[in-house]
Amino acid sequence: SFPSLCSICANSNTTMFRFLVVVAVIIMLVSFADAHRMVKADEYTLESVRESLIRQEDTIIFSLIERARFPLNSPTYERNYSSIPNFSGSLFDFILHQTEDIQAKTGRYMNPEENPYEEKLSPSIVSHYNFSQFLYPAAASININKKIRKVYFNNILPLFIAFGNDGNYAQTAANDLSILQAISKRIYYGKFVAETKFRKSQ
Repeated sequence: SFPSLCSICANSNTTMFRFLVVVAVIIMLVSFADAHRMVKADEYTLESVRESLIRQEDTIIFSLIERARFPLNSPTYERNYSSIPNFSGSLFDFILHQTEDIQAKTGRYMNPEENPYEEKLSPSIVSHYNFSQFLYPAAASININKKIRKVYFNNILPLFIAFGNDGNYAQTAANDLSILQAISKRIYYGKFVAETKFRKSQ
């Protein structure tokens, strides 16, 4: 019948659309991987840092969109609500510490582009890549993540989040952490941009 034929066509179009989306995502991932390999081979160039900045900004935008799916969910940030044994902070504090501690153990923060929010983290327990020390030690040691966290929760989050409570506290905290890490990386990457421009001018 005509209705069933329309239904088949609609399903076919939907399947094709999803397939094309998957193909597009794969192509983008391959191009990102190629760009990443190029940066490692040639060190930092004006072109490579420009491409990296674009990708980092895209990550921030997508992370903000994901966070906007949830309301404020204020219990996520209340110390008295979580009641986690042997932990005095909020649920967000707990997820932040546990996540970054695992990442530290697996060597994430051996990469000079990565800067943790937590100060007391476990040392890396895996062999890690020998990253080049592109930055001067004074620049590499800068960490303003406490200020970034404060600005995010006090000034940025209220701008795009609806007040409310849907109970998705773990998802809320995870999204906040993704945003904070993405913003942190983007801000600190400015050091690499400045160093690249300085070396280019020599």
